[in-house]
Amino acid sequence: MPFDPMLGWADPVRLRDGRSVLIRPARRSDAELVQAFVRGLSTASRYQRFFLAYRELPPSLLERIVEADQQHDVSLLALTAYDDASAVVGMAQYGVDSGSDAAEVGVVVGERWRRVGLGTRMLLGLAEFAAANGLEQVQAEILRENAAALRLATKFHASIGRGLAGAHVVRVSRPLAAAQPSC
Repeated sequence: MPFDPMLGWADPVRLRDGRSVLIRPARRSDAELVQAFVRGLSTASRYQRFFLAYRELPPSLLERIVEADQQHDVSLLALTAYDDASAVVGMAQYGVDSGSDAAEVGVVVGERWRRVGLGTRMLLGLAEFAAANGLEQVQAEILRENAAALRLATKFHASIGRGLAGAHVVRVSRPLAAAQPSC
């Protein structure tokens, strides 16, 4: 990933439909952009990502996203522009439990930005951060009815097993050394 002295790690991405976004780590100043993004998601999208249909993020979760240390907690945002008029159109995070070698990932993409490669690119960014931070695996709990997330897991050749939260949840995992998607 490119490193811009003004932005830090930043990845300008052209999507399959020709639109462009900038993927970069979240910052404290992004709090309202993140809340606006979450408010704009459908109830189903909020539920599929957070397992609760938050209208907006609780302060503790919002803080964890915009103040991520970019090692044990990583938060990436996809923004439509590079200036003050930007809007968040995708968000990806991972968290690492103490003593674990696995990144627990979550990705959500705005409804009008799906199926153009943004989720894939954001997951690749998380995998890159995780590998650079010495982690060995990415994993996620996904609702069984979340077809888009399961397609993304399949694209990355993730193994799919029983989720910890019950029959309606599956657990996907993939070693980072093999986390490249199929085309």
